[in-house]
Amino acid sequence: AIVRNWFLPSYQTGEPLVDRLRKEIEDTRPCLSESSTKNNVTAVNSFERFINETMKGKSSLSIQNVTSDHIRAFERWLLNSGKKPGYVSEQMRCLRSLINRFSDRGRELFKKVRTSVTPSEKRAENEKCFRKLWGIRNSLKKRDGLYCRISLFCFYGMGIPLIDALFLKKSQLKDGVITYYRHKTHRKVTIEIGEELATLLEELMDDDSIYLIPVLTEKDPKKAMREYKRFYQKYMRGLKRISASLGENVHLTSYTPRHSWASIAYKNGVDINVISRALGHSNPNVTLIYIREIEDCQLHEASRIVCRAIR
Repeated sequence: AIVRNWFLPSYQTGEPLVDRLRKEIEDTRPCLSESSTKNNVTAVNSFERFINETMKGKSSLSIQNVTSDHIRAFERWLLNSGKKPGYVSEQMRCLRSLINRFSDRGRELFKKVRTSVTPSEKRAENEKCFRKLWGIRNSLKKRDGLYCRISLFCFYGMGIPLIDALFLKKSQLKDGVITYYRHKTHRKVTIEIGEELATLLEELMDDDSIYLIPVLTEKDPKKAMREYKRFYQKYMRGLKRISASLGENVHLTSYTPRHSWASIAYKNGVDINVISRALGHSNPNVTLIYIREIEDCQLHEASRIVCRAIR
């Protein structure tokens, strides 16, 4: 567990706040996930740019002389630069968490800004969108055709996250069922290979690759993760091009298949608990209720219901 230290020199000597925050990032790095550390780094980098751009000559701002007005001004600076409210509140939470490690002024400093979690914008598309995607997958240019098939795979794979889909190995497919543990929550999920998934796998799979979807080539997990991050940027740009070809109101992202599968499943009568299990959620607030374990056969039936709704 991370223990607060109330008697650090920075609190007494006026060490520059940004320097102190960076030290806290390094101290917490072993205890936090890679994504949490990255969020902390982003927040501190933004705060440093804010100080340099709006408070010239005050780069030595310390925990002793920073005020809630400074934090409020930082929030406005982020919003004025075009950042979304949810992103800004996340930055505030990261800074507050770091400051709370060495000072008791966290509540006071952040009392004028929003730190609550903002619900993310809904990114679901309807059945018509995925029918169109299925229909155009063979007419797109080679690279965009790959992106289209991957998006469809994530959808028909019960909303499997992109990172989990790309890290699937052929050894995880057995007797017509894919078994994986979600990267984020480590929850076990099984996916029945229906007609659509079978077709997509036939179009995607490569005999020379250890992966079901032959995008990654590295076997070492760390190298494969770096490879995934490079691919992700290209994938998102590809989805933007595909969205433009589908119509003005279509906005495909890496999350669209996941949100869409859940939305269509719920609309077609699939129990919310089944959806929660299928998505590998560990927090009951994510899908309203997470009460009990669901039998795998119910998950497979849920997948078939969604597939029938698309046909």
